[in-house]
Amino acid sequence: MDVGVDGGDAATDATTDTRRRTAECWSEALERPCCFSRSNADRLDSPELLVVYLAPTEPAAFLGVGNVAPFVEMVQSRRLTWLLDLEVAADGATTLVTGSGRATEEDRNVYGFLDPTTNLVVDGTIVDETLNTEPSSASLTLSLFDQRGLVTGEIVIEHPAFEDVRLTEDRTCVGELGPLALTWSLDVGFVTGFVTVESSSVGVLPNFDISLCQVMAGTPCTEPRSEWTHKPDSLCEAGACAHGACDPDVDCNAYRFRAHIGAAGTEIVTPEGA
Repeated sequence: MDVGVDGGDAATDATTDTRRRTAECWSEALERPCCFSRSNADRLDSPELLVVYLAPTEPAAFLGVGNVAPFVEMVQSRRLTWLLDLEVAADGATTLVTGSGRATEEDRNVYGFLDPTTNLVVDGTIVDETLNTEPSSASLTLSLFDQRGLVTGEIVIEHPAFEDVRLTEDRTCVGELGPLALTWSLDVGFVTGFVTVESSSVGVLPNFDISLCQVMAGTPCTEPRSEWTHKPDSLCEAGACAHGACDPDVDCNAYRFRAHIGAAGTEIVTPEGA
């Protein structure tokens, strides 16, 4: 099915008083246990998923819940719309196509990739319904939107990898809604990689109104490095990144990034003209 992809998704703001008090899906069109809009039961070899939970645990700035909740809000309010399109062979060999998306004009729970030419393609395996990939040699760029649907910034993850991402409910869910608002089961797996100071200094995060770099550093990144609360811990250069192989006060230029990731079945379509 070919449909047009909407230029914005401003009407859907997931934060409501009701959802803050109770752990309910943010739309009546979504189904438990993971707030999915489309089951993958009839397409186990090609499941399509939307990231609905993203909770960073590294770098150290994310140890405080105050910096994690806005990330959950971003994905559940579609300020960050992240799609996972898998092709799974009989032996478990898996190709994952992933990148930013937007809802279609026809259906707010149907998505198309924002720019398919920028999608990341990674190889992995599914064993015992658990997806793992090796770190990619490329980067993953995720667009961030404001309430009008305009891009306000990006999150660029260098050398991303997916670890212990367990698929349940006929490969329709990664994790499930937790007992409290904005919570998710912890059995969801991780996305890992690195985020550079340079890329994270551009634009602002929805729900923060500051740069990702400032969130991670705990201080405006325009300030001298000596004043940063949390200093970079990794070095990215010449197409490779390494944790701890640098001096945080001198030449470290990136943060190691790790986040819980949850996802739910959805429909991914090809925009007209693509």
